[in-house]
Amino acid sequence: MPSLPVLILLLSVLCAPRAAAQDAARSAAYMTGVTSYFNHPTALNRSEPVGLGQAIGIRVFGLVVNAFLNGIAGALGWALGALLPRHSPRQ
Repeated sequence: MPSLPVLILLLSVLCAPRAAAQDAARSAAYMTGVTSYFNHPTALNRSEPVGLGQAIGIRVFGLVVNAFLNGIAGALGWALGALLPRHSPRQ
């Protein structure tokens, strides 16, 4: 069975290809043990390093709230797009 970072990478490629590069970097940082922006304790508001599972638990609230807010912003943009004229006026 693949490890958790590999599963996250596969899911991100299938569900959100644009975020796949960021998820690949995050997974690579956890798999290689490199301290980077994705797993640095300061970025997670911790004093000690944390594993991938705990980091996901820390960031899950932000992921859910950001997805919800982005959905609202997208719906507003879609609705406001209906106010645009259908055709540009010709001179």
